Amino acid sequence: MTETEIERLENRLENWARWAKADGHERARCASAEGAYVAPAADEDRLVRSSACPVDARDARFIEEALVSLPSKADRLFIVYVYLLRRYPGEIARKLKFDVDHYEALKQRTLRRLADRIAAASSVRLIARGKPIWAGLAK
Repeated sequence: MTETEIERLENRLENWARWAKADGHERARCASAEGAYVAPAADEDRLVRSSACPVDARDARFIEEALVSLPSKADRLFIVYVYLLRRYPGEIARKLKFDVDHYEALKQRTLRRLADRIAAASSVRLIARGKPIWAGLAK
């Protein structure tokens, strides 16, 4: 995959993460008695932040279907940890039991597998005489 393809796929995954978080599920804030309490952001601030990056729901559902179709649970978890939960590479490596030095290689492999699923799902599907035809080839 080229750099532009990776960047485009990562932008689509960022859109998917915003779509998945649309129910308002955010990380909890510290509310300690030692004076480290930070008041939650005002609703107006949340609206401004959420409207700054519009969500393409159709593309997000398409990415969701491609993620669900990944055969490896580790690949699905990796995508969720990186893009949805925003975990650090060390934490992801610990949870998925791999060496943190292999993080970039694993990320490239997972993105390549996801791109293959997206390409397979987005191929043109035509119906001719009751048979599905993909890109002109009868299956």
